[in-house]
Amino acid sequence: MGKSDAIVRQAKIISIASSVCLFVAGFLLLLPLMEMNTERLVIGTLCVAVGGAKICGYFANDLYRLAFQYDLAVGLFAAIFGVLFFVSPEKFNATYPTAIGSYALLEGTFKLQIAFDARRFGIRYWHLMLGTALTLCAIGVLTVVSYYSEALSETVLRAIALMAVGAENAWFTIYTVRSRAKKERFTDWLDQKVLEEEDA
Repeated sequence: MGKSDAIVRQAKIISIASSVCLFVAGFLLLLPLMEMNTERLVIGTLCVAVGGAKICGYFANDLYRLAFQYDLAVGLFAAIFGVLFFVSPEKFNATYPTAIGSYALLEGTFKLQIAFDARRFGIRYWHLMLGTALTLCAIGVLTVVSYYSEALSETVLRAIALMAVGAENAWFTIYTVRSRAKKERFTDWLDQKVLEEEDA
């Protein structure tokens, strides 16, 4: 495995790990186990960590260039909000639902573009990618709206939004990120098979 393939593999692992952490954090928010100050510290730290992971992923040279292609913008967005949660804790409650909802909506929008790109690449389950991206966009919108509507639960929706973002990122990363070494091994196998058929 070459250096670039090792970087892609590391970026993939980091991306999946940070996505799992987001999902777990969202699940924990459904259970009233944390005080608001603790929740602020956890979410702020996660936003910074996820933002850093996404920025690293953007510079990884994966084969399809799909999952990480918009991660510089998304990573900066997440990291900035994470820092703001620490710098301005008194405004945390006011910005929390809109920040999480906006982040989910941003992720969903970029995932829509990735799904359309996946179709051009001939990736088999692009329609499933499109469906989950649309679902994430809808969850993001509802999370933002929950801040202005008493009919929607802010607590439940922001927890669901975090879980949805984590699951979506993990699924997209696992399915679309490929190293060039895998392509070379497949090409070698295909060439060998063609030679064997010709000899037969």
